[in-house]
Amino acid sequence: MEERTIKATATSDLRPTPVPPILLNAFDRVLLRLLLRFCNSRSRKTETEIDAERPVAEVDSRNLNKLMARFGDGLNIEGLRVLDAGCGAGDLAISMALAGAEVVGVDIDGKRITRAREKAQQAGAADRATFVHKSLLDYEPDRLFDRIVSVEAFEHIPEPERFLPKMRDLLAPGGEILSVFGPLWLSPYGPHQYGFTRFPWVHLVFPERVVLAARRMTFRPTDAATRYEDIRGGLNRMTVERFKRAVHAAGLRFERLAYNPQLSNAPAKLASGALTALPGAQPGIRRNARPPCANG
Repeated sequence: MEERTIKATATSDLRPTPVPPILLNAFDRVLLRLLLRFCNSRSRKTETEIDAERPVAEVDSRNLNKLMARFGDGLNIEGLRVLDAGCGAGDLAISMALAGAEVVGVDIDGKRITRAREKAQQAGAADRATFVHKSLLDYEPDRLFDRIVSVEAFEHIPEPERFLPKMRDLLAPGGEILSVFGPLWLSPYGPHQYGFTRFPWVHLVFPERVVLAARRMTFRPTDAATRYEDIRGGLNRMTVERFKRAVHAAGLRFERLAYNPQLSNAPAKLASGALTALPGAQPGIRRNARPPCANG
């Protein structure tokens, strides 16, 4: 079959490193042309440009607010020792420190850890929020934690089945893990590609190589990823059932498990209810698109 090389043209003057081509056959090219009709280039930037446009800024408290909305009194962290697993640029960790917790943030991305430390210093929280550039699997603290939080991280962690036992081992007796994350793999935007397309279930409708070719053309021209696992931040194709299995295998138990709280308004409930009622809907799609529920 005929093959075609899709090459990226960088938008930066900084001479980005060339990336390997994505090879598409003739049928892939037809699919690519179709998908491009549903794509936009509004956020097209090189990796160098993305890093350069992230100066130290005010602390974003939205993730703390999200945890408070989901867990209420369960997020009472004042005076507690808290681990932020997958802390990113530190906004949540710093917000919790400002709320009275002693916080350690751990992340494998060194650039984000550097930004987190700068933000903590700027916010006057460097004495209560410390940051460690390391995989959580390799982290050995001198003391255990009363709470471990993880926000928007579990769908990105390369080895979640190893990650959860490690979290268990870092908990003090009576400690708790609080986590919010998504969208999950079988949900409409499971591949997290909404930066350039809002096509629902694009990863189930189009082959991976076609989606990533469109991504390179319209969104991230210098990202060399050829699998969803390899895009910046990574995706582990996490599903509800996989997460539940991993939790139970780690010797942990759910006190509260809620799905799809974002589908709480009436139109969303109606749409998701209709979708999951379709006779041919896959069980995974039924679970990942169903209206909100708790302890399911």
